[in-house]
Amino acid sequence: MRLSAALSGLAIAISTALALSGCATAPTSEPTTTPAPPASSSSAPTTAAPTATTTEADLLSMEVPDYCPNFAPGMRLENGSRSFGADGGMYLAHLEIDNSPQPVFTDLNGDGVDEAVAFFSCHAGGVSWHEVLVMVGPGGALLD
Repeated sequence: MRLSAALSGLAIAISTALALSGCATAPTSEPTTTPAPPASSSSAPTTAAPTATTTEADLLSMEVPDYCPNFAPGMRLENGSRSFGADGGMYLAHLEIDNSPQPVFTDLNGDGVDEAVAFFSCHAGGVSWHEVLVMVGPGGALLD
């Protein structure tokens, strides 16, 4: 049962990532055309390429969502978890739970920068909460 739950969770994470990145659009039967850019004698303006991308280090030190007990605004994970001793803790599921899906790094919002999608969980007094899917951007910032 644990493996099927993990596979189900992975399917949800991948489906969410694909849907948010625009890869899950249905094909149309009509061909699409892209108009040619207007001719110009001046050079085209350049847009700076995004410089930051979300890394494993960003994920391991991400902002903590207000989902868990003992949450405090501005709190961050340390190496993927945060412990409160006997009072509980919070963690990235792939680091603590066998067969939990690995994070997915992909461009979720079309800005040219990879974000991360990962399962997150917390516990208190021996009771675990359900895992939640979090989206994390560069610097470990939680995304809406």
